[in-house]
Amino acid sequence: MTHLRKFVAQGAGIVAILAISCAGAGVVSDEVRAPIDPATVVAPPSSPQVSRVDIEATVTAAIEATQSAGAETSASAPTAVPISAKSAQGLDPDPTPEPLQEPIAIPLASLLPTATPAPLPTPTASPTTGYPIENSIVVTSPSVIATPTPESRTEMLARVKEAVVRISTDIGVGSGVIVEVDESGDTAYVLTNYQVVDDGSPINVVVGSSETLQGSIVGFDALRDLAVVQICCGTDFSSLAFADPEAVRLTDNILSLGYLPENLSDSALLADGIVTGLIYDADLDRREFQVDAAIEPGFSGGPLLSDAGEIAGINSYVVLPVPGPGPVGGTGFAVSTDDLEDQYRSLRSGQTVTAPAPSADPRFPSGIYTSPNGGWQINVPDGWRLDESTGSMVDIWDGSNQATIRVSLIAVDPILYPDALFFREEWTVSPAPDWSDYKIVSESIDIFRTKVSSSKTARGHEFQATFKYDDQEWLETTHWFVTDGTRYSVSLLAPSYVRQLTEFSAFDVDLRIAFTSFRPL
Repeated sequence: MTHLRKFVAQGAGIVAILAISCAGAGVVSDEVRAPIDPATVVAPPSSPQVSRVDIEATVTAAIEATQSAGAETSASAPTAVPISAKSAQGLDPDPTPEPLQEPIAIPLASLLPTATPAPLPTPTASPTTGYPIENSIVVTSPSVIATPTPESRTEMLARVKEAVVRISTDIGVGSGVIVEVDESGDTAYVLTNYQVVDDGSPINVVVGSSETLQGSIVGFDALRDLAVVQICCGTDFSSLAFADPEAVRLTDNILSLGYLPENLSDSALLADGIVTGLIYDADLDRREFQVDAAIEPGFSGGPLLSDAGEIAGINSYVVLPVPGPGPVGGTGFAVSTDDLEDQYRSLRSGQTVTAPAPSADPRFPSGIYTSPNGGWQINVPDGWRLDESTGSMVDIWDGSNQATIRVSLIAVDPILYPDALFFREEWTVSPAPDWSDYKIVSESIDIFRTKVSSSKTARGHEFQATFKYDDQEWLETTHWFVTDGTRYSVSLLAPSYVRQLTEFSAFDVDLRIAFTSFRPL
């Protein structure tokens, strides 16, 4: 019987098996016996004796060979090679052993479906909760931006009115607007019309309807009717910016602001309207806005404002379709913002531009107007305007102070009315249809005028009256002269403040000189 003894040698994961064939004379039973000393075992005669030393040497050699083989294959992936049954029994191996199949490495990626990576989400800010969440996307709602509430017109007016000032001199009253405050906050610069401060002294500037400061002219442009006045040492000056010229167009809403001369204690008033024209005045070399907002007396030099509360223009003058008792209503004109900002910088730096001497009006080259209808004469002060379009009535007026002198004549019976005294016995003055509260306050018969045609004098009759027109109180002085079948009526019409305030004392003298210069034919 063949007895197998197995020796296991572990080296680099290789198991070596050594088979030793031994012949015995008897059968080895399965019962338990005392251990047998190998030295006492006697080999059969027919077989060579194998000593213990030989066996141990053989086993040692096999182990060493196995370890050596394991070291050579350890550099590559270890491969376990099975031993055939024939080799295990000590028989010859098969003549043609089956070749071992080399393992084929198959990439793992080819065995698994290809995954398309999801795009990484854009990081978004989210509040820290203290509990991080993996593989989650926090979606935040966009922040809500509050829409600013548009400024109401009431709010806008409350903001801008403190920058509108009243300007008065000994020759008139007007308005202006503060466009710059220096860094110290003590000095402000006011833009106004040149006509408001021309030859006037002193220049009083009322800020905020309460504080009166002395002003001085920094620069002026008499041609374009602009001036810059400096005021000092006030409190809480407020200024306005110039509007973008591209932002003001035809039919845009505008506001005209200024002070009425007679209301010295009131705040700035406004007139609402739209832009009705964009024109260029070649004679004055300036761009103008034509507006339907009434430029009231005292508004000259004040601002024309856009809806945003910015300076779109500077109120300049008004033209009446039919001259009446003062230029109220009609079509207004303002220097456009197209020119204002550049001109302000020039005037602010001290530039002065004098107006060229006006060409003499052929109707009154020496300042005396002679009517082609009736031959009467009257003096026309410098800068005044004259309208003789109606034929039987002529008006002359000053453009800035709303005073008008009107001359009219009618034919009468020279026998019934040889002079004004006889005419007054049957006739009296009467108000215009749009006047109210008309009242004659005094009369006089002691006035005389020298005739144009001779050195004789004509005796006249005087009426003093008051009335209201366009919510203002007016004074009227009318003289009647009757000579050679014609009744001449000469009326001086002016707001009460023009005749009563000391600021207009010089202007009132001009009015009275022009008024009393009338001479009938």
